[in-house]
Amino acid sequence: MSRKTTSFGLPVMLKNESKYEDCVQIMDGYEKYLQEWYTKAGRSDDLVSLMVPVGGDQLTRVRLDGAKSLRLGAHTKEERFENLCPVVVEMFHMQMDFLHKTVLKFFKKSSGRDVGTLYNLKTHIQRTNVNGNVKSRFKAHEDFVLLVGKAFIQEAAVEYFGMESFDSTPTRNIPEGNISRSHLPKRLQEFKKAMDGLMELLCAPLSFDEVESQSKVPVLVSGHRIEVPVKNENIAINVQHRGQLLKINVPLKMIQNQSSVKIMFGETAFEVSLVKEDEFQNYVLNFLQHYFVLLNLKDTIREGDIFRLNNILKLAMPFFFNHSSMSKYLVECIDYVLKTEIIMPPKLGMQVRTASFVNLKGRQAKNKAADMEKENQVKEIKDLIRGLGSNKTEQAIVKVTAAAPVIKEIVNKLDGQIGYIDRTSVHKKRSENDDLLMIAKVLREVRPFVKIDGRKVDESVRMKAAVFLDLKGKHVTFNEHVLNTALRLRRGLPMPEENEDAE
Repeated sequence: MSRKTTSFGLPVMLKNESKYEDCVQIMDGYEKYLQEWYTKAGRSDDLVSLMVPVGGDQLTRVRLDGAKSLRLGAHTKEERFENLCPVVVEMFHMQMDFLHKTVLKFFKKSSGRDVGTLYNLKTHIQRTNVNGNVKSRFKAHEDFVLLVGKAFIQEAAVEYFGMESFDSTPTRNIPEGNISRSHLPKRLQEFKKAMDGLMELLCAPLSFDEVESQSKVPVLVSGHRIEVPVKNENIAINVQHRGQLLKINVPLKMIQNQSSVKIMFGETAFEVSLVKEDEFQNYVLNFLQHYFVLLNLKDTIREGDIFRLNNILKLAMPFFFNHSSMSKYLVECIDYVLKTEIIMPPKLGMQVRTASFVNLKGRQAKNKAADMEKENQVKEIKDLIRGLGSNKTEQAIVKVTAAAPVIKEIVNKLDGQIGYIDRTSVHKKRSENDDLLMIAKVLREVRPFVKIDGRKVDESVRMKAAVFLDLKGKHVTFNEHVLNTALRLRRGLPMPEENEDAE
């Protein structure tokens, strides 16, 4: 979406959004502005079918929805706030909460001695502004997580092509022939082949199978590592005895509770034990799945992709549920998808998703979340409020913030006429390439993409290799939780009808 957006700032309303009484007054103020603007424009008839989405963070969305419920029995459409529909969560707060959940899971102080973990890498590159408090230092934590994710992907590429460093020559998985002189189809074929192998290395543990009987576990049978299927909580081991292939079922819990199980089969004896997992590789692969979702969400916002937005929110739901079944932003993902795909007519749903982004420059890939733009406007308004001095009144604050857009326009034109350049102090910034090389040097020593059975990490960061593996056995609970939440959110929501004649 590269269409230029015009953004207007609203004056400050000195209300507390955590109180329903104040939220009702906030919605009354929004409704008053709509009535005033459309009346002055001579389009008051449009108010009959007008629906304007209202956004905010999780707390604001819940409170404003509650304010609408308090006015359901009012006599007029304006008093019922029917023009202010729907109330949805904004994408910057969604992105910030997902980053917060990622840092909570992987950035543990107790794992600082485990080489290659986020806390350990933070000490190597001396990122002192990364302290785990995402909401107060969002940009610092976002840059750090994106940098580490980029370093892991580069390490996977180095490992896949059998290189010692970025500058060395590949020794494995080299494209066949001289692709620099080949035709385009041949080069594309070799590129896709290489990318398939690399993605298999990065996403090998991903499993979307919901049937546990189809899963496999690695075991050691007399010192030989094999993968055997699990069926009815038993593992089936094939044994060759007197020229016949026989199958022995061993309870999986028996092997899990003991270090090894000795099985006698006639005169033959062999030991069966579970292969100890590579906990550090599981940590890295699990982190990369969070990184890909965060990267996809960030790219969706920049592109203003209204079609990919709901898909990435659906993909983020298991991540929020895996963190906690009571996750607030899991509910917000369900609420946003429910309103824009099911409750609202298709046209109105597209308009709501489009309103989640703004593009002030009108250029491709220059979109940002609407609430991010409002945060920037609040920052400018605060400068005007400080200029009022210490004896400012509430009325003065409301008046100066109402005039903020006009003041900003006058100042910008005056600065342009006199050629004023706002010179700010230049702070020294760490080189991203230097930090990337430092992390790459550390990862080359631990080699996270080479499976080492039994490699340990701190207990605080132990996890499965894939987020979806943590949901095995809980996928029924997850499905039920999503459906129950959707049914609860659907109660009391308006069911508008799309009116083609209104155009």
